[in-house]
Amino acid sequence: MKYCCKKMEDNVTNTCPQHKVRSECPDLFMTHNKRLNEYGINIFGSPSYVIINFCPWCGSKLPASKR
Repeated sequence: MKYCCKKMEDNVTNTCPQHKVRSECPDLFMTHNKRLNEYGINIFGSPSYVIINFCPWCGSKLPASKR
């Protein structure tokens, strides 16, 4: 998969050795839903996320959601 920038790629693909559930890690706050092709910011402690349309680091327009 191609990401808009290295920071986005790192935040979406890295794992945390301290947290088994991604939404509990304050350092990895981005998510990518492959099925819906959407990016979002995790709601801490919840499986939910807020959909975003632009990369928070480089400002690139993200792909449209299939929702």
